[in-house]
Amino acid sequence: MPGGTATPLWRLSASELPALIRRRERTSREVVEAHLARIAEVDPVCRAIGAVLADPALAAADAADAAQRRGDAIGPLHGVPMTVKENIDVAGSATTQGVVVMKDAVPQLDAPHVAQLRAAGAIVIARTIHCTPCGSPFATAGDGSEALNTAGRTPSSPARGLVQILATTTLRAAPPSR
Repeated sequence: MPGGTATPLWRLSASELPALIRRRERTSREVVEAHLARIAEVDPVCRAIGAVLADPALAAADAADAAQRRGDAIGPLHGVPMTVKENIDVAGSATTQGVVVMKDAVPQLDAPHVAQLRAAGAIVIARTIHCTPCGSPFATAGDGSEALNTAGRTPSSPARGLVQILATTTLRAAPPSR
């Protein structure tokens, strides 16, 4: 670990994590597992995650590790876990926008910026919630049921600090490479 300390992997930045992986001090799988464990630990309080994508994330981590073992070129975000808000398309994961009627809206393709981050080596591990205001006409499925995430926590909610801590320790921006 940097400086020889026992800093948890989920506390490291998006520049520190791929450096550890490139030096083979950690694997992409270990990094993803650490972030998934952190989500499991803190999300019951934060309630910021709408869907955990553990299986595809671990498969992507294993593929990233295999690519590194083969000597393939790896991107600047190789093995870095990231979350994507559920109003942004992620292939194979519902883009619900916090609305019940959108629960089956599963895109075939990533949004362009998600695709670019993946091409740089990032691994999508979860979808963060998009709260629908309770008074919104989209807050129900038309049958009186509630929106998917009316009680979740977002940056505008009282638990803003908890969500920001989770978000900033999960993925801090990597400095531009030259």
